[in-house]
Formats: sequence, C-alpha cells, structure tokens
Amino acid sequence: MQYLTYDTYKELGGTLDKTAFKRNIDRACAMIDNRTQSRLDGFEEIPSLVGVVCADLLDYISTNKVDKTVVSRSQSGGPVSESESYAVKTVEDFAADLDRIFEPLATIKTKNNVSLLYRGAMS
Repeated sequence: MQYLTYDTYKELGGTLDKTAFKRNIDRACAMIDNRTQSRLDGFEEIPSLVGVVCADLLDYISTNKVDKTVVSRSQSGGPVSESESYAVKTVEDFAADLDRIFEPLATIKTKNNVSLLYRGAMS
C-alpha cells in the first residue's frame, strides 16, 4: 500500500525530486508494512501521521546507507574552519535512527486498541 503521494510529500517539506521519490516510495512503504506487521490494512482511512513518518523515512533512506553515509558540514568562525565530508553509520546506528523515525506510529491504535508497533509479548 502506498501511504504518500509525491504532491503530499512536497507539501510536508520533502526535498527529493520525483525520480528519487518514485525510486524509494515502495521501499519506504514496505518498511512501514513490515514494522507495523501490516496492521494498517485494517484501517478504513490511513492516519495522516503515517504519511509524515513515510516522508521522514523517504528522506532518510534516500540519503543514508549503512557504512556509506555522506555528510557535508562545514563551519567557520574567524580563523578557525571545520569541515566534515563523510560519516560512517553502523548497522546499530541505522537501526536506532529507524526506530526514532517509526516511534510516532506507536501512538496509533488499531480497532482492537493495539499499537501499530506492537511486537508481541516479551518473554
């Protein structure tokens, strides 16, 4: 299921061009379906927060790869200048970032009052 149109993505402040959006939207939606265990299939109307999370996810996955994240930062103050071009993300960093992106979905409940992110009983 697709949770976001390109027009809505742009309204939410998305910066990807249409080609990058099309390349990543199916992956982002599949990640949401996986994380929510497809609980959104039971909704008559998809909550708007899902679209916001999808937009954040699109931006993240289009610019970050495990062990290959490019970060461009530079700052200068008087005679001092700092620059950082590349940063490496570990699998753990990537997973933690995704957890933060998905976190708002925990507030959405199904008709059975189960959180979208419920993973089952802890043993």
